[in-house]
Amino acid sequence: MLTFVCVVAAGRSSRWFGRSVAALIAIILAWQFLVTSNYYSHTALKSEAGSSDAHVQVLQTTAMIGADAFCQFSLNNFTTRGKGRKRVPKPPRILYYNTHAGTNANMEYIMGRLGLKLSHFNPDKVDGAWEMKHERAQELVSQRFAANTCKNYDIVIISDTLPHGRALILSLLSKAKQEKCHAQIIVELTNRFDWGLEHNRGLWDSMEFHKTIWRLDSMYEGKKIIWTENNPLESRHMADFTWSTPEFRLMRPAGYSPLPAIEISEEESKLVAVYPADGMTPSPLTYILEKLEIPHKVLPKHYGGPKTLAKYRAYMELPYQVSTMKLYENLAAGVVMLFPSKAFMTELVLKDIMFFYPALTMFRTGKDEPDWERFMDYYHPDLAPYFYYFDSFEHLREIILSPNPIDKNNVRTEGPKYYEGIRNKTVRGWARLINEQGFSVEADNEYGPFPCNSIDPPYRASLPEADIYFTTDEDESFMRLRDWKMGEEARFEVVRQERYTTLTPFELSALQYRRWMEEPVRKTVMTGLEASLEDVDQKLVEMIGHLESVALNPDSKQMLLANTFTPDAVALIGRMKSWIDQYPELYRKQFRAFAQLSRLVRIVHLSLNVAVEWRGDFKLLALVPMLSETLKSATTVTYPWLLSKMYKSIHHLAESFTEPKGIVFVIEDSGFDKVLQTIGHLRKNLHCNLPIEVFYNGDYLTDDPAGKYRRGNLRLSDERRRTLDRIPNVMTRDIHHAFDRFWENADTTEHAAPFAIVASRFKQVLYIQQDQILLENPETMLKKSKAFKNEGILLEKGPASPKKGHNQWVTWFLGGDAMVSDRTREGRYYQNMSRHEVDGGFMAFDKTRNGVLHGLLATCHLNRNQVKEGSIDWFFDVKSGRGIPDTFWIGLELVRAPYSLSTSNVGIALSFPAACGPAVYFDESGLPWRLNSRAWNWPQLIRLRSLAKLQDIPQHTILESGPYICLPKPGNSQETALSVVQETVEFKRKGVETVQKMSKVAENMESAGGSMSYFAH
Repeated sequence: MLTFVCVVAAGRSSRWFGRSVAALIAIILAWQFLVTSNYYSHTALKSEAGSSDAHVQVLQTTAMIGADAFCQFSLNNFTTRGKGRKRVPKPPRILYYNTHAGTNANMEYIMGRLGLKLSHFNPDKVDGAWEMKHERAQELVSQRFAANTCKNYDIVIISDTLPHGRALILSLLSKAKQEKCHAQIIVELTNRFDWGLEHNRGLWDSMEFHKTIWRLDSMYEGKKIIWTENNPLESRHMADFTWSTPEFRLMRPAGYSPLPAIEISEEESKLVAVYPADGMTPSPLTYILEKLEIPHKVLPKHYGGPKTLAKYRAYMELPYQVSTMKLYENLAAGVVMLFPSKAFMTELVLKDIMFFYPALTMFRTGKDEPDWERFMDYYHPDLAPYFYYFDSFEHLREIILSPNPIDKNNVRTEGPKYYEGIRNKTVRGWARLINEQGFSVEADNEYGPFPCNSIDPPYRASLPEADIYFTTDEDESFMRLRDWKMGEEARFEVVRQERYTTLTPFELSALQYRRWMEEPVRKTVMTGLEASLEDVDQKLVEMIGHLESVALNPDSKQMLLANTFTPDAVALIGRMKSWIDQYPELYRKQFRAFAQLSRLVRIVHLSLNVAVEWRGDFKLLALVPMLSETLKSATTVTYPWLLSKMYKSIHHLAESFTEPKGIVFVIEDSGFDKVLQTIGHLRKNLHCNLPIEVFYNGDYLTDDPAGKYRRGNLRLSDERRRTLDRIPNVMTRDIHHAFDRFWENADTTEHAAPFAIVASRFKQVLYIQQDQILLENPETMLKKSKAFKNEGILLEKGPASPKKGHNQWVTWFLGGDAMVSDRTREGRYYQNMSRHEVDGGFMAFDKTRNGVLHGLLATCHLNRNQVKEGSIDWFFDVKSGRGIPDTFWIGLELVRAPYSLSTSNVGIALSFPAACGPAVYFDESGLPWRLNSRAWNWPQLIRLRSLAKLQDIPQHTILESGPYICLPKPGNSQETALSVVQETVEFKRKGVETVQKMSKVAENMESAGGSMSYFAH
């Protein structure tokens, strides 16, 4: 029809008629373009009816001959060289903007098949390229970095991760033409579009990056970015963070590796190979295989690539990403591969036994568990027939030990054949993409058009399945998206916490292995005791029991000492010392070895104390030199933070306890006012004159990356320190003066508490948190305590928490069921009733008792940086601060120091009809003696009239601020409320008066003319 119109138009001389026909031609061309390119219309944002599911449509339907609008458009408009549309005869100038060696090799192979040359630029050369910030990208744009980088190229391909190329894409939004990248940008995503920034989700910088993607996709009127991905998850992940669903093309890697095969022995070829790392993280697989006695070959760093792997019986892997270059290279080379099944993969990821980078991203793809099939190529229906899966490690053992062949589907032959089709599809996909930019590019000497089933069409990801919508307010919309992601993360943590409770001892050991190996690997660092010493827990605990009995039974000391220092026991100490001497350090997350070493330290320290006390035992005295050397070596490895300018040894530490008894506070600026009032209350109202030490996490110097020194964060101002120091019998102490480089061990005030208790000069320490309202003199209460008299420890039971305990973890940590004391068995944690046992508002310790001191040292270790993160935090909530008090009982249990908790349950102080109030704690006689009130709302506290003792069950609500505990709401029925309350007692007049007196401390200080005058009178 167009030809006929043109002929008629040419035969007419009328100017008017010619213009009319020209207009008609323009309308017809526009109509044809709109019809044929209808696929390109931008998908609307999610409507109330729900989001589109383009991923399923494209990725599960591989043959779309004739039905693919995009492919049909390509066929209709594709022209060979010299005919039809005008094309650029010269090849395109292409820059590959990338840091990853594997993707470099992949793209070189593809461009070689297309007959094109590739220029390379490594953005690591650019200052600030790693996890590039918005300000740095903007600075580069204004310096014309993007314009200069792009000016000599027609196409720039940003590969692997996008933040490296942040300046290039940001330049497109610049209003100054001279700052823009004028080349066509193609993004090849292989590893999350915001990798490196996603860890700071919700922060301004990462959100600004997400907004940049949204603006380019939805608002920018210039040349659009062309998006490709080498696995199906990238586009979905980007939609979750940016509201953007641009067209994507799936371009799987070519699976090409230039590495030649390395010869292996016939014996090696019969083994299953395993690589000892998951990406940059050590894999627990080697540990698991060794413990299950599964024959395997641990590959070296440079093992020879896929052609070498193909020589082994099989290759095993715990996937750390949704796709890796190695996966495709191995399949193309005919490597027989073993992976966890989908269900087992879910279990391993949620239990955190293996490291999986996109765990949270994958979790968002499904409701109950990740949608592995749609978004992870290890399980994609197209590739799954060429892989083998195991449902458990026991199942893996059966597969490997079976005499039957693993490769039942003949993957060695069929895998390369199948992958050749994927490789060709990828090469033709890149050819088509470049041809669309107006260049004539051959794919293996073919110009096309290519059959529709040989090229994947573009598609759009679906937006998050959530009840959130984009509004006219960009900031509000992105905050909604952020809130949804945070909600999904919270849901993920709930599911993960439930899985933690099912961890078996074997899985806990595998988990520990993975966690400790996250630290830099060094030959001088101990990964654990040698195999022959792994089961020493029983013997160590028996030795501690015998040594403690010596003091209690002096008449039987000879027999007890003989039972302690048997030839086998002395030999065991010698073997442990020999092993320790080889390693001056211990991995911080090696919990089992720490448990064993902490007991050894206590044994030799207690033995030396006994030797001094019982000088007549010549057999024991003969062991003193060996015991002294063992104590020195074991302390260095177990408690390296302890040895400092102030303390040269544990003996030296014990000698620093020069005052008989005193009170310790640990505060920062925010706690100053409460501590000042509490001290006033202690002195004036409760008549407690014990000396007081106020520790703060203060003044220190640290090394920064530039090699210079900078002042650390001063947590208590000079003026407030001087105010406290002027009060009689009160001293402030910087904890960094007690322990060298303390900031490496505990950089928060909360986690500094056990260190402060250890460093205090008091033999008996009464630790009080600044938010306590004391109703009785703590010294008097301590004198009445039978627990403190018998054990030298006073710990009070805290509210039961909805989170459950984990007796399997305690049993594993302590070294087996026989290592768990009766007291721990009776506890709520061991019975899986409550995550938390102890309230940290008030605790007391007699450090002259050997077990108490060593329990405190173990507690300090559990609160150290890089120890509390991971396992300790998962099972105790230590990092958040909520579980810090619980590290005291597990530290004491670890070194077999006897302890007990108060028998009285926590209560609530109420002012009816309120259902919330501060927690109240009772002494051993059942009388209330302190309130734990973070709010210190005096009008409300003065109105308190009754105390409700609670049942020891987690049915009440614990609040993190304001009133501390709430009873069930009235709507939950009176019967439910009564089931929570054990008994209600009257808040006696004396207690009310004490609270009233404390409420007036601040007012009285002001009336007296300041704290100095107040304390002077």
